[in-house]
Amino acid sequence: MPAEFIGFKKSQTPIKLEEFPYSNHDELMCNFFAQADALAIGRSKEELKEANVPEVLQEHKMFSGNRPSLSLLFEELNPYTCG
Repeated sequence: MPAEFIGFKKSQTPIKLEEFPYSNHDELMCNFFAQADALAIGRSKEELKEANVPEVLQEHKMFSGNRPSLSLLFEELNPYTCG
């Protein structure tokens, strides 16, 4: 099943806490790019073992790659980009 990801460079409600080096939007954008990579590449049981993922979780984190996705990245959320 193909997946579509829509992201925005500028956050409408940026939150930056002094004790963390990144804002909430930075973390969301990292996840935005990582999801498409994960669907394209996938993870094998051998890769999970090398990453020291506990064996009870390996079955849940293993998936094949080569899955189509589309990523749209806009400057900001506004009526023009949304409509």
